[in-house]
Amino acid sequence: DALNGLGQLLVQMGDYPSSHQYQLRALAIVEKRAGKSSPEMADTLIGMGNNARNAEDYLNAKAYFERAAAIYEELYGPRNTKLGGALDNLGHTLMDMRRFAEAQPIVERALAIQTEALGARHPWTANVIQDMAKLEVGLGNYPKARDYYQQNLAIWREVLGPEHPFTVASMTQYCDVLAYLGQYREALDVAVKAAEIRRDDIIRTVRTVDERQALRYAALDSSLMDTAM
Repeated sequence: DALNGLGQLLVQMGDYPSSHQYQLRALAIVEKRAGKSSPEMADTLIGMGNNARNAEDYLNAKAYFERAAAIYEELYGPRNTKLGGALDNLGHTLMDMRRFAEAQPIVERALAIQTEALGARHPWTANVIQDMAKLEVGLGNYPKARDYYQQNLAIWREVLGPEHPFTVASMTQYCDVLAYLGQYREALDVAVKAAEIRRDDIIRTVRTVDERQALRYAALDSSLMDTAM
């Protein structure tokens, strides 16, 4: 645990190579203590995969997610939510690598698992639906991407609310797809609404921080208003 914690700290400091070495040592300890097919092993591999992906070390991320998925399936069967999450992470990594055709059956399987296990309106299912939308964009299937973004947004608005950052982020991606399809009026309406939500969030935030922090925050959150204009 101490080695893994140190690895996480080094990731936050931007030193992924050193972090990776500590996490490999932590993984060896987990394997010795709990076994190579234990839940602890799979969970550790998921953490290592996320760190690797964030550092754009996609080959290692892919390998870690594949190992974790195999362990979860062995332990819990083919319809478990942990397996669904591992497969979604694997598919997302393949998309990062621009290997969209390879990612497609993996993300589709993740969506089927999460929908069956958790229901169609669960936030984890919504995450996979959003990944399906990104996948269809990568494959050039923009009408399908639009449909997935509409499903994703409906869930975020219902579960998280219309002003949640996840909802606004999905609106931005949805806007890009609408523009690509030539639905400019609808794209503009979505962009303006997202910009208004972000503007109101900035106003609420800057009232609670000092002047310098307020300026930094406003500068970081100006992109959606530029899109709308």
